[in-house]
Amino acid sequence: MTKSNFIACLIAVALCVSAGSALAGGVIVKVRPPAARKEVIIARPHSHSVWIGGHWRWNARTQSHDWVPGKWVNGRKGFVWVSGRWKETRGGWVYIEGHWSKK
Repeated sequence: MTKSNFIACLIAVALCVSAGSALAGGVIVKVRPPAARKEVIIARPHSHSVWIGGHWRWNARTQSHDWVPGKWVNGRKGFVWVSGRWKETRGGWVYIEGHWSKK
């Protein structure tokens, strides 16, 4: 393999890896998600509880968005919850899952 072919291969691999990481949250959806619903948040069950807000999830079977209601979960010491979100891409919309992140 020539040096220029090797460099071209490295660039191609880097582009594939970066594209894959952008789509790690799931499939690209052509339909824009609806606005988030207003939720009634019930009383916090424990002082260490963290509210995970509801979100729209794509239903491939029905080709529509389904609402996933929010819920209280046990917090993780030293971590904060980063909410999931829909991100617009060139090809449509992709959902980036919520996750715990170190403080």
